[in-house]
Amino acid sequence: MHYFPRAGYGWPQSAGCVEMPNKAAHQVFRAIHYGTVVTVATPGHVAQAS
Repeated sequence: MHYFPRAGYGWPQSAGCVEMPNKAAHQVFRAIHYGTVVTVATPGHVAQAS
């Protein structure tokens, strides 16, 4: 998960990275810590904890 400048986000564009706008990357890294498990899901979809 990292910042990467793109014309747009929200669809597959990389070889496996989760790329996001700079502001979103700062918000995510303030909210989670190294090793935190994350789930990438369709907007509006709420993933259930297992």
